[in-house]
Amino acid sequence: MQRYVMDLFTAALEKTAADYKDSPSLLLMLGKAYVMFFYQNPFYYDFLFSRKNISIKLSLDNADTNENPPLAVLQKTAIPVFRKAKLPEKIIQDKIIAIWALVHGLAAIAAMPNIEFDDNWEGRIEEIMKSISMPAEISGSNSKG
Repeated sequence: MQRYVMDLFTAALEKTAADYKDSPSLLLMLGKAYVMFFYQNPFYYDFLFSRKNISIKLSLDNADTNENPPLAVLQKTAIPVFRKAKLPEKIIQDKIIAIWALVHGLAAIAAMPNIEFDDNWEGRIEEIMKSISMPAEISGSNSKG
């Protein structure tokens, strides 16, 4: 069952990555897809991430493994964007960890059963993600960060 849910989650991220492949908002939309998957399927969040058998390797070479497919999708998508911006590998790794922490944290909040939010969560998730200082490739803006 865990593999099935992980496959659904990974497929949702892969579809978003393909749909926005050439868009400046690629990483923003990938992050939104991450959060919205758990907003729409809140029980999946605890089911997947309360397990102790999930392996998470934050090194950039994880993108070529199948240990954590959703994180690998983020890495495979983000690494070329950041390399195109000629960022050093250490900075790329830091940015990917920051993106993952942001969307994973927002997903955890979205999946909580007793969270009250005075607005439409789906309509606001992009604005919430843009509200922090992130590089142009994530925020969808034209400035470099």
